[in-house]
Order: sequence, then C-alpha cells, then structure tokens
Amino acid sequence: MVLPIIFAILIGMNVGIIGYQEGGMKALFLMFFAPHAIFELPAAWLSIAFGIRLGWEIITPNPNIGWVFYKSLFLYLSVILPLLCLFCDQKITAYRFVSAGTIRCLKRGLQL
Repeated sequence: MVLPIIFAILIGMNVGIIGYQEGGMKALFLMFFAPHAIFELPAAWLSIAFGIRLGWEIITPNPNIGWVFYKSLFLYLSVILPLLCLFCDQKITAYRFVSAGTIRCLKRGLQL
C-alpha cells in the first residue's frame, strides 16, 4: 500500500522538476493539456489506485483478496493497457509526422 503512494510522489516530483526547469510555470500548466497526457495521466492514476486498493486488501484480513486481485487484473487489462496503447500509438503517429516533415525540409535544402 505504501509503494504506490511513494511511486506517485516520485513521478509527480520528476514531472514537476523537469517541467519547471524546461519551461517554467507555463510548461507545468500546459503539460496537462498535451495530447498524450489525456491517455497517460489517467492510466497512471488508475494504476496507483489499483495498487493502493490491492495493498489495503492485503493488510486487512479479507477472504476476498483473490477476487480483488482478479478484478484489478481485469480492469488493468481492459482499461489501463488500452490507454497505454493509445498513448503509444499517438506518440508514434506524432513522431512519424515530425520525421516526415523533417525529411521533407531536408530534401528541399531547408535547415531546421
């Protein structure tokens, strides 16, 4: 139960520190409106919530821990994994678009 909370804090610190160093407060604000954040942030938050729930079920004496584990696994496979796949597909599409534009500029002799 403690590890998901620690990981959430570390992820938040990394995003905050790097974002602020790269672009200041404006970058921190705009990070939440980036297209990939629509898929990535909910997937991370849901993963953290499932980890906390599973940890709580381990700590408390509960005979239904197997059911909670299978429910969490089902939700992970049906919700979080598709969100991460959409995130990856969106990133790959963006990289292809940027790479294609870069190649066109270089073929024309323009410098970036």
